[in-house]
Amino acid sequence: MAESPEEPHLSGLARSIDALFSATRKASVPPPPPAAPTLVTAPAPHGDPAARIRETLIEPRAPGDDPRPQAPHMFPQTQMLEAISVPTSAGTSPHAGIAEPPRAPAAADAPAPETMLSFEAPAAAVMDFAPPSSPAELDDVVQPPRPSDEATFGEAVEAYLGGDRDARRRVEELARGLKDRLALDPLADAVERLVQAAGEPPDHETIDLAAAVVNPAVASRLVQRMGRERDGAKRAEAMRLCRRLGVIMANALKGALTGATEPAVRRVYHEALISMGEVSRPVIEAMVQDENRFLVRDAVVMLGEIGGARAVELVTSALADTDPRVRVEALRALAKLGDADAGRLALGFLDDADASVRLAAAVAAGRLGLARALRPLLNLLEKEEDPHNRVLLLQALGELGDPGAVPTLEKHAAPSRFAKADTEVRVAAYRALHRIGTPRAREVAQRAANDKDPGVRAALRGLTREG
Repeated sequence: MAESPEEPHLSGLARSIDALFSATRKASVPPPPPAAPTLVTAPAPHGDPAARIRETLIEPRAPGDDPRPQAPHMFPQTQMLEAISVPTSAGTSPHAGIAEPPRAPAAADAPAPETMLSFEAPAAAVMDFAPPSSPAELDDVVQPPRPSDEATFGEAVEAYLGGDRDARRRVEELARGLKDRLALDPLADAVERLVQAAGEPPDHETIDLAAAVVNPAVASRLVQRMGRERDGAKRAEAMRLCRRLGVIMANALKGALTGATEPAVRRVYHEALISMGEVSRPVIEAMVQDENRFLVRDAVVMLGEIGGARAVELVTSALADTDPRVRVEALRALAKLGDADAGRLALGFLDDADASVRLAAAVAAGRLGLARALRPLLNLLEKEEDPHNRVLLLQALGELGDPGAVPTLEKHAAPSRFAKADTEVRVAAYRALHRIGTPRAREVAQRAANDKDPGVRAALRGLTREG
């Protein structure tokens, strides 16, 4: 081995070891990767983007045109071909079915390649996206703005109401487009306009057209409007709309109740469903079985108002609900329905773990005239500190009508010597005494004619006129 000028100080053994490791290092260095194909762009006629694409992707540059540095002597094409060659059977090309990218031409001093690889882009890859080349073509692409569909829809509705019955088809066609775009407000406006214009008694064709325009989303928008409405006359008009459109509005009201949190809004929805009568009854009854406890409570409240053959059965089933708010409303509904047989179930809730349920059970038992309710009512009244709840219990004792309650009622009617008595509580006690009507009860009520509290005196005068 010749001694290199950079290593004159190595001995023979050292040079042998160095040569061994040098050979190992050279063998461990992988060959460099093949040079990437060169993408070039040749001039193309103006306005022919397809030709520019073909020239960019397919046509190779001449060796002297490539601005990138090249070292063909380091990567001869024969070496690249050997690197990618694979064994094949006789007569079969190793590259059959594989599109090869174009390769840069070999330099003059590189060996000639044994095989020339070619690449041809498929015709489908060449896209013709030439822009319009003249103002006339641009005029064909850019259309003048059309009148808004909302305005056209409103005009069609007014044309129908003006007597043009042929406009009905136009109304329905435009309504379909607005529904697809979820343009709910113009649709809701049209439904309100049609129902209002239907008159009294209503024109059935106009109501039918309103029903064709409305869908669940539009019905929900109409219900939202009703919930926000503070004008009593407009709210009554909205409820009339619900009655005329029927079940679709009942379902929309049910859906709105799932998200309504304001008590005033919920009451409006209750009133609307109740005003719909038998049309909304199936929806209300189905709500009792809903997984949403708010809907169950709402259904029980409304069933207490509308009654019906199944009302007692459904309300009684709600007494087993785990939510105390549902049990409270079920007990109140039973008191309104006035079914004494079912009302006896209320006695079982006088010892409920929830205080509000115990109160509701006592009030229901008193209103239903259950004799066994006297002692629980008196016990609850003695323990109750909230004036509102005391008024409810006093009213229930008056409705029960048991003379055994007179001493307790007299005590709550008299003014307190140690603290200012609540006027509402005292009035409720006097009303209960008047309702029981025993001689002792009436005597106590008459003595209060000159009571110092003007509110009590006014209430007693009213009782006297009632007889």
